[in-house]
Amino acid sequence: MPPGAGRPEPPLPTDRIHDPLVLQRLDRALLRMRRSVVRPEITVVPIPALDRSVDLAKVMACLAVSDLNALADPHPTVSVKDVAAALELDHSTASRLLVDMEAEGLIARSSDPVDRRRTVVELTSTGQAVVQQSSAIRTWAIDLMLAEWSETDLAEFTRLVERFGSTVESRMRLVIEAAIERVSHPGPAGSGVDLGEHLPGRMVGPAGGLHGDHEPVDPVGPAVEDDRDVPVGVRREGTG
Repeated sequence: MPPGAGRPEPPLPTDRIHDPLVLQRLDRALLRMRRSVVRPEITVVPIPALDRSVDLAKVMACLAVSDLNALADPHPTVSVKDVAAALELDHSTASRLLVDMEAEGLIARSSDPVDRRRTVVELTSTGQAVVQQSSAIRTWAIDLMLAEWSETDLAEFTRLVERFGSTVESRMRLVIEAAIERVSHPGPAGSGVDLGEHLPGRMVGPAGGLHGDHEPVDPVGPAVEDDRDVPVGVRREGTG
């Protein structure tokens, strides 16, 4: 059972916390980034060491296996179910993707020696090359894209993006549902909720703004599924 399961979800404020104009700017910026990231023009990644390109969906799966192996301790084993969860795919879609990857020599599948009913996945040397070189390409691209940024700005931006990512992962479903409810049934002015008792590790300042660097600790479940978030080249079960 995931952390926080079975516990009541914390109430959200009914009043605005931040400047609406700033929120609109952020909303537009995120929409522009989403178009570039979720539907990139490049759907394959050149891997110089292999002298060929690899589908982006398979690159993402290689990265998922690598990250899962890094997290597992002391005897890392990664199952099809683990990969499906990491990529937010259903089990059958992830399984078909891994079958294709095995045929290309990116991964090897075998039975778990502890539980024969469980299929484990590991990267081959070819899969490891995909992880290393695709990561190098991405970090070079980021470095060149932000060439004019100072080290201080880059470090602060990275910290905020990591913090934002953690917040999105833990609250997306709750806040989307709450936002729809707020727009459909706007509450009376001045009916905001004091967040101090509801957001662990956070304080509400005198002007209603949030302070503190601590991340929320009560996940509320996965984000709402959206076919637009599926890696390019992968279809969810039941789609065309």
